[in-house]
Amino acid sequence: MKYREAGAADWHDGITVNMSNSGVLFQAGTGFPLKTSIEIELTLPVVLPGRPAARIAGRGAVVRSSPTNEAGSGFVMAAAIKSRRLVTKHGEVGESGNNEHRH
Repeated sequence: MKYREAGAADWHDGITVNMSNSGVLFQAGTGFPLKTSIEIELTLPVVLPGRPAARIAGRGAVVRSSPTNEAGSGFVMAAAIKSRRLVTKHGEVGESGNNEHRH
């Protein structure tokens, strides 16, 4: 996965620990303060051989940021995802937000 402060030019690499519909927990080399607006990109595993992997691009806010227990290994961060979209080789598939309720 990649993450950055919203609007920043530089992306940081992270490792996804856990993901749900409303957020993501990840290991990060660079930590951000709580409530920092961030953008994330996650590459999904290839489902069908020979087909390119899709990506999820999202925006949210940091809700947890704490140093790891291991010296020099970075942070554990959690972000609440406010909006996300699925991006394939052929373009965006759709966008959704967590506050939507469909019946």
